[in-house]
Amino acid sequence: MVAQTTRLYRELPQSVRHFLVKTALLLSGWLAVYHLLLKPFRFPDKYLTNIVIDGTVYLLQLLGFDTVSKGQWVYINNEFSVGIADQCNGLELMVLFIGFLLAIGGTVKSKLLYMLNGVILIFVLNVVRCTALAYMTHINAPLIDFAHHYAFKLVIYAVIFMMWYLYSQKEKKYS
Repeated sequence: MVAQTTRLYRELPQSVRHFLVKTALLLSGWLAVYHLLLKPFRFPDKYLTNIVIDGTVYLLQLLGFDTVSKGQWVYINNEFSVGIADQCNGLELMVLFIGFLLAIGGTVKSKLLYMLNGVILIFVLNVVRCTALAYMTHINAPLIDFAHHYAFKLVIYAVIFMMWYLYSQKEKKYS
């Protein structure tokens, strides 16, 4: 098994091997830093989760709903609607998006611009997702579990893949 994997790895083009090694190092480094240093203090989770909660409440209020938050819980018309936990704040998606950009080529300026725009788009999509889930819960929509576990994930991952594709095509054109 190890010999086969080593042989397959050596048969890959140099650029792909470089990408895989860089990705593995970035992922290992992120996981170590996050789980050992950041997660025990809920940094940046606490802040990002609170911003997503505030964004969800604000968007629901813009849509005309009487909405408040109490801790990580969102209420519409004084009825529980949705809870937004740290796992729902979009941090993993943002890190995944940034990690891919760091692992492929491109200028620092181009990467930073794409990272900033991508993180903002992921954040906005996540607030829209949480808002839609809160509304679906409020009206007792029968497809809330499907929307939460599948539909919204499919949409967000599709957008992330599209952003990666557009970035890689842009960088390929200029390199």
